Amino acid sequence: MVVSNTSPLTALTEIGLLSLIPQLYGTITLPGAVFDEITVAGAGAPGADEIREAGWVTTLRLDDTPLVRALKLELDAGEAEAIACAVQLGADWLLSLVGACFRGMPNGKLSMALVRTAGPG
Repeated sequence: MVVSNTSPLTALTEIGLLSLIPQLYGTITLPGAVFDEITVAGAGAPGADEIREAGWVTTLRLDDTPLVRALKLELDAGEAEAIACAVQLGADWLLSLVGACFRGMPNGKLSMALVRTAGPG
């Protein structure tokens, strides 16, 4: 199972390679905040319609759990929900361009790989 934050999808859209996501992973899950960042706040932007209509995207609306609230102290809503969604679902992969998205996470609470599609190490 793969969960994604906004930034990898936006970056791949900008370079015309959004189609790599379903080719590589089949389906992906977006937390509600990420879906809304792309399709509501980003309405009219490249990729918004593709993501809204993609058959390879599922959306999960998260409750305001203690984990989500704690993560939102340091991260924006999309980043926080992407991490919480990945934890809740036991995802194999979390796609993110946020290099520091795991700061503040208790050791041992998140065991998954971080895949960066671009950006500095």
